[in-house]
Amino acid sequence: MSKDNDPELTNILKRMSEIDGRLGNLARIAIQKVGILEKELEELKKENDELAAENENLWFMLDEMKESQKFSKEHADYLEDFLKKQVLQLKLMQNNKGEA
Repeated sequence: MSKDNDPELTNILKRMSEIDGRLGNLARIAIQKVGILEKELEELKKENDELAAENENLWFMLDEMKESQKFSKEHADYLEDFLKKQVLQLKLMQNNKGEA
């Protein structure tokens, strides 16, 4: 009996051919999906880099604002001490003027 006449063998070969076609289709789909995912990954990496840079800039701005407020506090303390000394000096001058 030749293999061309064996219906079971022919059926098996036919099914193997169908499976091979399906696997080929699945492979093409997988390759397409991988390409899509790689493109999306690149976009997400770019967005992540942009967000990281923005985050770093915001922290820098926050630090600058804190330093600015710190300077203002130090400046206000200096002015308060200076004014207290000036008021004290004026009082002393008034007391001295009253004694003269």
